[in-house]
Amino acid sequence: MQERILDAIDLRLSNEFDEEGMLSMLLLALACCHPNPHQRPSMRTVLQVLTGEVPPPLVPTERPAFVWPAMPPSFKEDAENFSSGSQLSPFTKLTGR
Repeated sequence: MQERILDAIDLRLSNEFDEEGMLSMLLLALACCHPNPHQRPSMRTVLQVLTGEVPPPLVPTERPAFVWPAMPPSFKEDAENFSSGSQLSPFTKLTGR
């Protein structure tokens, strides 16, 4: 995949760029375009990648499917995070009309 992602680089740059930095930016851009917003990197992660503190996030080798509405990473984790005084309650079953 890394060989193909570098094909996205503008030819007018005439190979006058840092290949490792460019690869990092392209992978970050792909991660930020994930169709599920819960799978996109946080702004903290984006800044850490831009400053070189952390490597870019992993991106899937295949195009992810668009799903509406976007589902959080795990319903179980969300249900455990609800406090007893919360006005929101987790749902246990999805039903259609």
